[in-house]
Amino acid sequence: MRAFAPPAGAATRDTYDGTHPNTSGEHRLAAAFADAMHQAWSLGGPYTAEAEPHG
Repeated sequence: MRAFAPPAGAATRDTYDGTHPNTSGEHRLAAAFADAMHQAWSLGGPYTAEAEPHG
């Protein structure tokens, strides 16, 4: 399984204090985890959010 570095600016866009994820960051974490599990072990499926996160 591979993990990729977040894009530049993610710390300010996806966290509320530079460390802890806000709503947008939580969706990005869920997407990365779900996609990795699906790609590596065919568990579940690619992440899809019901609505676009606000954050």
